[in-house]
Amino acid sequence: MTARNYRREIMAAAKAGDMDTLTDIALELAAMIDTAKEIERRDIARKFAQAQRTRECRERQAVTLQSVTSRDVTRQESELTNKTTTRSKASSRTAEASLPGVSWVTRLHGVWTSLAGAVQAGQVGKQLKALVDSRGEPAVERGMRLYITTRQGRGEPCNFGWFANDAVQWIDKAGKLDVVDGEMTPELELLTRPNGAKSA
Repeated sequence: MTARNYRREIMAAAKAGDMDTLTDIALELAAMIDTAKEIERRDIARKFAQAQRTRECRERQAVTLQSVTSRDVTRQESELTNKTTTRSKASSRTAEASLPGVSWVTRLHGVWTSLAGAVQAGQVGKQLKALVDSRGEPAVERGMRLYITTRQGRGEPCNFGWFANDAVQWIDKAGKLDVVDGEMTPELELLTRPNGAKSA
């Protein structure tokens, strides 16, 4: 029954003084109101439960993402530690130019890394190949050591690219260092000192 029909029945019953009909209509309307409220309550409860499930799902996703991220960070830190350890061991093994069976790239990379810091081995090979071919590995290493000790002695940074650009100059300077009165000059002593060794 529509609202208009209820209105008609209520007006007709009121004119006729029919209290029973008015009571029935009132009870029926009350029941309809209760039903509507119950439907609304259930709808609200359903929406709340859905929102709760969505929130819990997002929280689980966030925890999962955090766990995965934490595992990735731990794995990356472990890999970095392993690489650093491996690089350190490799540098120690290849520091001396006299080691047999080791390429000049590996040896010069080890010298630079142990004295001045990280540099890509590929960069060493690419930028010094022509010099090693023309001047020889020992001369290039002496020039490299002179560059590093000179820059560090002045408190200046060592940059492999800078050295590579001016390597001929440093190789020539290193070649002029000599022995004075039967003793090595301080510069020559620095150049011939094994990697990591300290002067007496």
